[in-house]
Amino acid sequence: NDGMLWASNSKNNASLKNSGMYIGRPNSQIKSRHLTNWGTIKGSGKFYFTGTTVGAGTVGVAGYTTDTLRIFDLTRSNPNKIFDTYNSNVKGNAIFQPMPAPDTMSMYPICASEIVGIALPVKFDFFHASVTNNTPSLVWSADHNENAVFTLERSYDGTNFTAVAVMLAGDNETKFSYTDKTVAEGTKVAYYRVVGTEPGLAPKYSETRSVKFTTNTGVSIQATPNPFTSHFNINYQSAARSTIQVSIYNMSGQVQFARQVSVNAGFNSIAVPEAAKLATGMYLVKIADGATMIATEKLIKY
Repeated sequence: NDGMLWASNSKNNASLKNSGMYIGRPNSQIKSRHLTNWGTIKGSGKFYFTGTTVGAGTVGVAGYTTDTLRIFDLTRSNPNKIFDTYNSNVKGNAIFQPMPAPDTMSMYPICASEIVGIALPVKFDFFHASVTNNTPSLVWSADHNENAVFTLERSYDGTNFTAVAVMLAGDNETKFSYTDKTVAEGTKVAYYRVVGTEPGLAPKYSETRSVKFTTNTGVSIQATPNPFTSHFNINYQSAARSTIQVSIYNMSGQVQFARQVSVNAGFNSIAVPEAAKLATGMYLVKIADGATMIATEKLIKY
C-alpha cells in the first residue's frame, strides 16, 4: 500500500481486521476506529485509531531496518503499550507516535481517483430470547446497510424453521424486538434464529436460541455464547428473588461442577468462569430451586 486505507466511521463501528500480511510504504496511511491484527504488519507508514486496538499477530520486523511503523491510538488504555490488548510480537521499528488525524477529504495523488463504498453484510451484536407468562420475547441488535431485512424464524425441532415475522430495518435502526404470541398449544420448547439479508449479499444467520415452556411462568435461561471456547454467561429471568443452584453435566450425566447463586427478580446475568476447565464437547446446564428443576440448556464447547 502506497496510499490511504480508510475504514469510514459513519455508524461509529468502523473496524479493520488483518489476518494476512499488510506491507506499507513510507507515504501509506491507515485510519480506522478499531483494529484487530491476527496477521503480519510490516514496512512503513502511519496508523491512526480512535477505538479498541487488538494486537495478536506480528508488527514490524526484527533486526536492522530503515522502515518505521508509526502507530497512534487516541484512546489507548495503557500509556506504556501500543495496543489496548497486547498479545502481539511487536518489533523495534514499530513505535507509538501521536499524530493528527489523516486528511480524508482530499485525494492522494498517488492513489486512484476513485472512492469505492463497500457494502458489508449484516453483523449481529446479540440475540436474546426469554419467556414471560409462557410468551417468548426476542430481542436482537445488528449493524447493517440500507434496505436490510430481518426475518425471525421459529422451529419446534431445532432443524426445520419457518418465518414468524419480517422486519424492514430503518437506516439508523440497530435494535429490534418481537413478542411471539403464535406458539402452538402444548409446546415444551421452541427454537429461534434471525436471518439478516441485504441486496446483493448472502444472508447472515444469528445464533439459535431456545426457550422452554413450564408451569413456572416467568422463568427462562439462556447460555451465551453457545457454542463457547472458554467461559459463558447464563442469562436468567427469575420470577422472584431467590437462591438457585447452577449445575453443569456432561452427556453421561456426570456433574462437572455445581454452585449456589443468589438472584434477583427479573433479569440476571451469571458468569460461569469454571467452564474454562471443561474439555471440548457437549454439556447440559441445569438451574434448580431446591429439589425443583427450573430449566435446562444444552451447551457446546469448542
